[in-house]
Amino acid sequence: PVVENASLTTVAADAFDECCTQLCRNQTDAGGACCSGDIVIDPAITSLADHAFDGCSNLISVEMSLVTVVGSFAFRGCSSLISVNMSLVTSVEDYSFYSCSSLTSVNMSFLVNVGSKAFLSCTSLTSVDMPLVTSVGNSAFYICSSLASMNMPLVKSVGASAFRACTSLASVNMPLISSVGDLSFESCSSLHSFNAPGHLSL
Repeated sequence: PVVENASLTTVAADAFDECCTQLCRNQTDAGGACCSGDIVIDPAITSLADHAFDGCSNLISVEMSLVTVVGSFAFRGCSSLISVNMSLVTSVEDYSFYSCSSLTSVNMSFLVNVGSKAFLSCTSLTSVDMPLVTSVGNSAFYICSSLASMNMPLVKSVGASAFRACTSLASVNMPLISSVGDLSFESCSSLHSFNAPGHLSL
C-alpha cells in the first residue's frame, strides 16, 4: 500500500493502530488485492504521532523520506518489520520500535536523539550507524541480542541500561562520550573494543 496525499504533513496518533489485515504479508484484503506489507509514505509527511502504526504486526518495510520525528510507540509490536528508511529523522521517541523483533536494518543517518526503550527487544538488529546521535535514553537498545557493532561518534550521554544484555555487541565507537548510566553495558559478554575518551564518567 502507498499512502499519498499532497497536503498531508502529519500522521496523527493511532492513525493505523493495529491495521494488521490491510498491511499484511501474503494475504488478500477485502477487495481482492494482495497486500505487500510495504509502506511508502508521501514525501510531504514530516511527523508521525504516538501509536501511529502501533501493533501492525504484518508490516514489513517502511520508507518515509522526509519524516523528522517518530512519536512514542509509533511502531511498537510491528514484529514482521524488517527495514526502516527514515534518512532525515532527527528524533525517535520513547518505545518507538519496541519489540520489533524482525528489524535488521535502520537508516537514520541524521538521528540526534534516541528515546528511552526506543529499540528495546529488537532482537534481530545487527548494527547501528548513527553518526549524529548525541543522546541515548534509558534502555534504548536493551536486549538487542544480535547487535554486534555500534557507531555513535558524537554521542555524549548514554542512559541507564542503554545497551544492557546486548550479548553479541563486540565493538563500540563513542569517542566523545562523557556520561554513561548505570548498567549501560551490563551483560555485554562479547564486548572487546570500546573507543571512549579517558575522562569518561561512569
